[in-house]
Amino acid sequence: QCDTGSEPECMCETAEVLCSVNTLDGFSSSMSSFQHPDDGPTPFCGGQTQTNNPTWFAFIAWCSDITMEVSFENCTTVNNTEGAQLAIYTDCTFSDQIGCDSNCNNNSTVSVDMNGLTVGESYYVMLDGCFGSACDYSISVSPTDCDEFIEDWEEPVTEDELICVDNTVTYTVDNLSGATSWYWYLDGTFLDETDNPNYEFEWNMEGIYEVCVDV
Repeated sequence: QCDTGSEPECMCETAEVLCSVNTLDGFSSSMSSFQHPDDGPTPFCGGQTQTNNPTWFAFIAWCSDITMEVSFENCTTVNNTEGAQLAIYTDCTFSDQIGCDSNCNNNSTVSVDMNGLTVGESYYVMLDGCFGSACDYSISVSPTDCDEFIEDWEEPVTEDELICVDNTVTYTVDNLSGATSWYWYLDGTFLDETDNPNYEFEWNMEGIYEVCVDV
């Protein structure tokens, strides 16, 4: 819940990223009535709605097609309105809305079909009350077997093993399905993180070293 404005669930940028969307399947809670409209996109759902008391979730997609449904009940009444709205985004700029559903009626559901998701990427879910209505809710997700999976390495790091001092080389590894970040190490010491399977490194010292990468 976002009760004071300081909890991670209050903002898209601070929502803790769940390892799998299946963590949300069967999750139940109650929306907070705390109003913090600036922590969500306004307008959204085709320009017909505004954010009031958003709760944020984030998850890594391990399936390209996912359906999320939220059933809600016992909603508070605000401006003679009850109910909830669900929206899903690719990032916290809110420029790319995957889907949205608004149902301003008590004892009802909202549902979004997410199609063409990139496996391994993070997505951001906002549950918001109509005019700030707060409801008890339960989330269901399908399919239920979107388990974490990154494919195995096939090739080693590619680059000449003998390199002259002051040369800059680009190391390349497999572009693994499910991987979104590559972590580069020199003799076990972390060097850098890249969002692609390439890393440029300038050698300015002599010696024998081992370059490794993880995802």
